[in-house]
Amino acid sequence: MLLIFLRSVRATLVIAVTIPICIIGTFLIMHMLGRSLNVISLAGIAFSVGMLIDNSIVVLENIDRHIALGGKKTINSVVKATKEVWGAILASTLTTIAVFL
Repeated sequence: MLLIFLRSVRATLVIAVTIPICIIGTFLIMHMLGRSLNVISLAGIAFSVGMLIDNSIVVLENIDRHIALGGKKTINSVVKATKEVWGAILASTLTTIAVFL
């Protein structure tokens, strides 16, 4: 689905790589803190993967828009596009944290 909507193999691969990295990182932190893997933690991980994909799509779409506008180097487009949406992503994440707290 990401490939269909983003129309970019590269962008799809970025998201596809971030998912296992984040999940493995979560398992390592849980192990270091002595937490067990149970239904509640699995539900939290599933929910966080959904948020990760949503946030990644927002950032990548904005980066794609900046690159399509042309006239800028890719790195400049990435920096500017990310700066534009970081507040919205932070607000979304904090809202979700507040709901669960």
